[in-house]
Amino acid sequence: MSDPAGWRAALATPGAQVLLRGAVCAAFAFGLWRVFGAFGLVFAAPLFGVLLARPLVELASDLGRATRGLALDSVEGRHYAFKGLHIEVVEDADGRRWLRAADVRKAVPGLPADASLLHLYPGGARRHGRRGGVGVEADVLLQSLARASEPQTLKFRHWLEREVVLPAQRRRARDAAG
Repeated sequence: MSDPAGWRAALATPGAQVLLRGAVCAAFAFGLWRVFGAFGLVFAAPLFGVLLARPLVELASDLGRATRGLALDSVEGRHYAFKGLHIEVVEDADGRRWLRAADVRKAVPGLPADASLLHLYPGGARRHGRRGGVGVEADVLLQSLARASEPQTLKFRHWLEREVVLPAQRRRARDAAG
């Protein structure tokens, strides 16, 4: 036999509530129409309002959240910001995070050109994406910025370590342990 708790959960969704309550209202309105004719529908109208108002509002809210989720799905988990600058971060299958060099250059103007990054860090820089931009692994970028002394670069390095590198290391450790 099927799971009763699963059925209860399914019937508690706003869409199911609209259908069930709508069927009850329709049956009640049909009965009043059969007994009193069109005048009976006037008495059924408040029942529609009372029974359908809350599930319709909840359904609209759920649809709004789902639409927002679909619209933001392409950047889910990849949007990071340093002082208002968008930094695209992509995580690979190994749990390593890669930052788009063009985005990093906005925060750290002294970052070498793409060709230099590919040459300096053969294992830590690679071409990625449809646009052919260069991505730099977060750990490699953190090590390369260790010698920096400009205040903006130091702030970026601290942000990179706190927001990108350490959470990725914790996640990799958790995945390895579990």
